[in-house]
Amino acid sequence: MRTMRSERVEAGDGGSRHVRRRGDNDGGFSLVEVVITITLIAIVIIPIINSTMVSVKASSTARLVAEVDTTLQNAADRVTRAPALCGYEKYMRAALTAKGWNPDNVSATYQHYVPGDELQVKDGPTGTWVPGACVNNARSSRLIQKVTITVTSDQGSIQRTIEVVKSDV
Repeated sequence: MRTMRSERVEAGDGGSRHVRRRGDNDGGFSLVEVVITITLIAIVIIPIINSTMVSVKASSTARLVAEVDTTLQNAADRVTRAPALCGYEKYMRAALTAKGWNPDNVSATYQHYVPGDELQVKDGPTGTWVPGACVNNARSSRLIQKVTITVTSDQGSIQRTIEVVKSDV
């Protein structure tokens, strides 16, 4: 407990009055107390700032992944609705152009299905997937194609792939 002292001081009119002064032990905060307080505040604030930064980065990444997924799905839909061709690049590129992204951020690989020997069906179909969109670069009837579409974000950090099977069957 701090004590207060009072002293008698002469007033300008010849009288005297009592003036209270603070006790000697009231010197404010010491440097050690200030440093400890700042350290305690930093221990609480720094993790809050770090968690906020991680949350902002995760949110930004999730938004970008959603945009890539949506653009990829749009490209797949355009390929599905396109007429039967031996290549669908213009349809996939249109999906990225509609998003405002570089159309070069989409790529595709093509395969077509070659049925196997129908006599060996007891163990299941024996056909195989062969590289190329069409047989001898010409569209044939009952052709089954597998188009693997890959979309990369404009920043290049996110990449997603989907397979679309397109057939006349």
